[in-house]
Amino acid sequence: MGVEYLASLLLNFEFVNFYGPIILSLNVLAGFLLLIPFSILLEAIVNYTGFNKYGGNFIVHLIQLSLFIFYMEFTIPRMDIVQFYSDTEIILYIIMYFTFLGIAKIGELIKKDDEQSLNNNK
Repeated sequence: MGVEYLASLLLNFEFVNFYGPIILSLNVLAGFLLLIPFSILLEAIVNYTGFNKYGGNFIVHLIQLSLFIFYMEFTIPRMDIVQFYSDTEIILYIIMYFTFLGIAKIGELIKKDDEQSLNNNK
């Protein structure tokens, strides 16, 4: 929710009601949960086709970002929780996508570090 408030300082939008940030956060979370099957499928295709790791991951993230923006563009106007005063909604969705992606990457690094320290202690 803090990301939305920080983004509202830079972008021109406001929440229509008091529960707007919570509902928007839950909608973003639902969007990421819906991306999980697509992510598994796309990563399997990239691994099967033998794309190099960085190029394949870039393509996967680009497709996921496109699907996430499509989901947000489809659901947010129907919920009537955010009022945009300019064409900044796609920028907000991109900021939210990369924030959640960054949190996931930090979680992966912590998990890898924990596993490495666990193996070193044995």
